[in-house]
Amino acid sequence: MRILTVLFALGLLGAVVIVLPMVGHDTLINAQSISPTMPALRG
Repeated sequence: MRILTVLFALGLLGAVVIVLPMVGHDTLINAQSISPTMPALRG
């Protein structure tokens, strides 16, 4: 089951890497200010 978790994490990370450049830096800052879970995931 750990393999599925790793694959899910890699897929999610890949999606983030693809989406972030398209969305832009300003939208990322807005998302952080709106969603309190973003800083929690980073820290």
